[in-house]
Amino acid sequence: MPTVFDVYKILSAAYGYQGWWPLVSKRDSPGFDSRGYRLSPALHPLNREERFEITLGAVLTQNTSWKNVEMVLENLLNAKALSPESIAEIPVEELETLIRPSGYYRQKARRLKELTPLLFGESDSGTDGSHGRDFLLSLKGIGPETADSILLYASNEASFIADLYTRRFYARLAGEQKIGEYERVKSIFEKALPKKADLYAEYHALIVKHGKEHCSARPVCRGCPCSSFCLSSQGA
Repeated sequence: MPTVFDVYKILSAAYGYQGWWPLVSKRDSPGFDSRGYRLSPALHPLNREERFEITLGAVLTQNTSWKNVEMVLENLLNAKALSPESIAEIPVEELETLIRPSGYYRQKARRLKELTPLLFGESDSGTDGSHGRDFLLSLKGIGPETADSILLYASNEASFIADLYTRRFYARLAGEQKIGEYERVKSIFEKALPKKADLYAEYHALIVKHGKEHCSARPVCRGCPCSSFCLSSQGA
């Protein structure tokens, strides 16, 4: 089996640059496509509002698809409610209506109301690196995947995301019968890779792309760029 870093290069050659995390507020802006994905790896320094949008998306995408989250962020953008101050001021009933497409909208509205002042309070530190993983995990409603998404994409910290796509992908590559535990798989990737946030971000995005194309719950091994060395594919 190739190294973890070699697999990254194979996926990158197969799918090209992914441009994550998409920003609805940057759609069709210079350097971004019509869905808010970056057109090139050139660093775009995130401002406070963009960091907030990413954090918001990371919380809202729990138990739903990104397509639904895009609708919610579009709603918030159109309602001029895509800022920490707006979320703090907007009546909870109105917030529930705006985020309804994300599912569990009453619970998520309360969560956003509670988390916003903790992450984007008067100090204006936001998710600029001052809030570590332990702090994020101590907050109600933020689990490991959400915490790592915020750290990696909003704070530009090298914290690998071992979401279901990643854990399923690794289990199949390694020929493991069960999908691995989150922290174990996270550690495997982090130990095998240079500690670089841009590398972690692009690798995660490539794994999600690969998961949608080939390595979903029902794998499509035909045409898979990893089939020649995937132990699960070879044993099928």
